[in-house]
Amino acid sequence: MKRVSSIATILVCTLGFATFSSAQTTAKEAMEEKKPILKKENSDKQSAAQKLPEGYPSQSELSPEDFESQKQVWIQNNPDEYQNMIPQKESKPDVSSLPGFPVFVDTGNPSLDHEEYQRKKKAWYDSNQELIKEFNNSLNTNTNEK
Repeated sequence: MKRVSSIATILVCTLGFATFSSAQTTAKEAMEEKKPILKKENSDKQSAAQKLPEGYPSQSELSPEDFESQKQVWIQNNPDEYQNMIPQKESKPDVSSLPGFPVFVDTGNPSLDHEEYQRKKKAWYDSNQELIKEFNNSLNTNTNEK
């Protein structure tokens, strides 16, 4: 049994060395060919970290609790910079962005407000059919170009 254990240890060490050795060779080859070793995802994360504003707490240097509390303090002191850090989603235009589209007015009476808004929207749709067609055509043209 002791002999089987020794053979198993030798095999594990040999296989482990072979794996380590091939990883080193791959890294050497990458350096000789001047190819980046890191995957693209890792380099993107690094560049995103480099873009952090001055004074923003470092997550790698703080405990999770300290980082979170310092982050909240930083956000309170720098609300505009924080808003700039948040990725903006591209919003798709819709008919409500067209001129004259009714705006919902909250008077405190939800059922009456909803009825009035629906009535105004219907009237707007009925009187702006040509504008809506042009708008839809421009959306289809932009979608086909992408």
